[in-house]
Amino acid sequence: MGIFKRRVKESGGNKGLFLVRGRRTVVSGLGELGNSAFWSCVLQLSVLYATLPWAAYSKDRNGNRKDASLVARLILEKPNRWMTSYEFRFMMGMNFEMHGAAYAIIVRTPSGVPSYLIPVSTGAVFITFNDNGDMIYRIDGKTYSQDDILAIRRSPSGFTSVLSPAIFAKDDLDLEKKCKEMQSEYFDGASVIGNLIKVPSSLTPEQKDQIKTGFDTTNGFRNIVIDNRVEVTPIQVNSADVSKLVEAQKWTAREVAARFGVPGFFVGLTEGAYNNLEDQNIFFMTYCLNPRLRAWEEALTSALCTGNDYVEFNREGLLQANSAAKITYYNAALNNGWMSRNEIRAKENLPSLGKDGDVFFMQTAMAPVDRIISGDTDGSGKFNPWNAPQEKKDAAKPIAEDKKKQERLFVEEATKQAKTARKSLEQELSRQLKDDLAAFKGYMDAGTGFETALQQFSQELKVIGDKHREAYVKIYRSVADKLKPVVTKQCKSDQEVQDQPLDEFIDQYVDGLMGRHEGFIYKRMEKTGYDPDDFETESENLKANYPYNESNEEVNRSSNALSLFMFAALGVTVYHIVTSSDCCAFCEQMDGKVASINGYVLNKGDNAPDGDGGVRKIDKNYRHPPFHTWCSCHVAPGE
Repeated sequence: MGIFKRRVKESGGNKGLFLVRGRRTVVSGLGELGNSAFWSCVLQLSVLYATLPWAAYSKDRNGNRKDASLVARLILEKPNRWMTSYEFRFMMGMNFEMHGAAYAIIVRTPSGVPSYLIPVSTGAVFITFNDNGDMIYRIDGKTYSQDDILAIRRSPSGFTSVLSPAIFAKDDLDLEKKCKEMQSEYFDGASVIGNLIKVPSSLTPEQKDQIKTGFDTTNGFRNIVIDNRVEVTPIQVNSADVSKLVEAQKWTAREVAARFGVPGFFVGLTEGAYNNLEDQNIFFMTYCLNPRLRAWEEALTSALCTGNDYVEFNREGLLQANSAAKITYYNAALNNGWMSRNEIRAKENLPSLGKDGDVFFMQTAMAPVDRIISGDTDGSGKFNPWNAPQEKKDAAKPIAEDKKKQERLFVEEATKQAKTARKSLEQELSRQLKDDLAAFKGYMDAGTGFETALQQFSQELKVIGDKHREAYVKIYRSVADKLKPVVTKQCKSDQEVQDQPLDEFIDQYVDGLMGRHEGFIYKRMEKTGYDPDDFETESENLKANYPYNESNEEVNRSSNALSLFMFAALGVTVYHIVTSSDCCAFCEQMDGKVASINGYVLNKGDNAPDGDGGVRKIDKNYRHPPFHTWCSCHVAPGE
């Protein structure tokens, strides 16, 4: 305490902030929490930080959201091995609210990847700058660079200083404390604050003191025997004065709420200008919590994330009272055609549905029953065999044999052109796999812990992927150039597929390939459990099978994806599935199925006939084949 007193004196008596030689220190204990309003604000806000869902995300080239790298996600789920996420966030929240800032030491792996976070008391942190202008943190005698500290500042007043509510509220809390002391003395004396004692003038000073001492007590329940010549008149505080003490305490609660920027209900005050709880929640979210969460999000993103990754809290749970109004609003917007599904999802911070989500809808007349029975649900007079009842499917006229043969000729030609890249794909996949396995083995040889190794490996996979990315782009561009004349002829179009949008699509496609590859390899390495023998066995198995099998599947996948893109570029609005003559029972059921060019041919959650009398539960959205390993189905333009 001697150190703190000296610094207070040097600071010139600034009550809210102590700045000494460029450093900042907080001079405050936990005594402020003795005030119920202060306690309520700090506790409830800290609980919010500790329980509000948070996650790490990333944005792709089109601005669509997806999961971020594994490192950031793991740290958010388990900040360190001693504390749960709740405990870590609560402790950080307490410091953040009481002292205006919260700090944690970022412990990194030898390669510089964040591994875990150690929270520290704000009062133990001293900040200054070195000769190069870099911020330096001193904690318990150790020095840390600014890159090794997670600093979440609620109310910065300078590079190294923050405003502490615990210090600025001191005078208000002192007043409330004195009011409580007076109330305590008042009730200890049975609402009597003193007595007026009239005694005979003949008494000596010693006798008067004895009588006075008899009435000096900390409570009003003491029996005293006095002479009948002594008159005692209690001195009492009237009820109006007592109510003023209560009002003074309410005033203090309002002051504390104002300093924290929270609504009155946070500190037990029921009066206010709000009509209902929903209005109070909106006020609290907009003016109080949103700025605080933004400070947390920006600090965590800066400390833990790279590239397009970012950390975000899910605020939806705080506005449940307003959900009904939001649903009504969105329904009206969607059904009346002035917002698309993607626009609504963007407002809710949900990923885009792709081009299919950009379609605008408007309510029209209901379809007659006979159209529904016939399968002509859109009134076009055309039959959709997939939607029709089974008896209508059986009676439907099959696609003409000559048309089917012609389509299969186009499919064979498209597949042939895509297969020219199979060997190149296999070779590039082999090279990438070799780099992946070498990276993971390096962590094993270095003795890195399994959990830490997985975190580092997740980051390393992205780096390795970036190294090989350009080679894949060149391969798929070559495939696209060969497919162009085939697809143009198939669509009977005099238009031409433009290079720029095609290049952008290939970039997106390669992003998808990288994501599938990284996820697959990560799971296979995780499966080894860090056992050298299992790793060796898994490595040999991958090298022998993965490049060949994956390159074969990629031939079908890329041919279909590029064909669909070119269909859309050439003005085609619908497409259908064409199966091979030796297809499986499931794919045979798919033959001729029609879908919108921007839609899905199979939707996640659908129950589709498997061709053997059973049902296959569709586990994801399919825009095109392959529908399973070694699938040879393809897309064709039109119905």
